[in-house]
Amino acid sequence: MTKSIGPGDLLFAAAITPATGADDDLDRWYREEHLALLAACLGYRRTRRYKLLPLPGGEEAPEYVAFHEFDGEALPMEQLGKTAETEWARRCLGGAQTVETTVWKLLGGFGDQETVI
Repeated sequence: MTKSIGPGDLLFAAAITPATGADDDLDRWYREEHLALLAACLGYRRTRRYKLLPLPGGEEAPEYVAFHEFDGEALPMEQLGKTAETEWARRCLGGAQTVETTVWKLLGGFGDQETVI
C-alpha cells in the first residue's frame, strides 16, 4: 500500500486561547488523550500544533492552533465531535477564553509531495 507523506485533503484547524493558567493542562490533554482519539478517526493523517509568537504591533489572535489533517472528501464529524466529549476535553475547551475552528480543502501544494511505500 502506498501512503503519501504530503498534506492531507482536508485541514481542520482548532485555534485556542486557554483559560488563564491552563496552558499546561491543555498541552497534557492534547498529548495524553486528544491526539489518540483523533488518530482513531476515519481518514486521520496527522496533527501539527503551534504556539503564537506575537509580532510587534500585531493583532490579538488565539494563543495556540492545531492543524489536523485528514484524507477524504468530508471530515468524520460524528467521530470528531466525540473527541471533545470527554470530561477533560469539556474542562479545557469549556473554560477556554477562545475556541475557533475552521475547515480547509487542499487546492494544491508545492514541494514535499513525495510518496513512500
